[in-house]
Amino acid sequence: MSVPAKTRRLVFERDGHECVHCGTTEGLTIQHRASRGMGGSKAYNTLAHLIVMCAESNQRLESSAVFADLGRAMGWKIRRTDDPETIPVRYADGDFWYINSRGTRILAEGEHIG
Repeated sequence: MSVPAKTRRLVFERDGHECVHCGTTEGLTIQHRASRGMGGSKAYNTLAHLIVMCAESNQRLESSAVFADLGRAMGWKIRRTDDPETIPVRYADGDFWYINSRGTRILAEGEHIG
């Protein structure tokens, strides 16, 4: 199931049109934070479940166990049962942000890497 165009636009705007992992603006795609399973589900196409990643980081997140572990620590990857609005996402600038289904983000106070 593909992400609707309006939702894609809002995710790209919220994430500054750059990869949340490395900050590149090239080869960008949408990453579902929670695995959708076979066939996908509309429930995982909400703004809180989606982030922008470059194709390389997206592929590594899905193919490398080590990078997937990093992804879980950084909020890029969550369990299907997790509430995505309660798990902050680390952006390329080192700050962690709570993202929500309204298309906004709130700085996670006291959490910073770098």
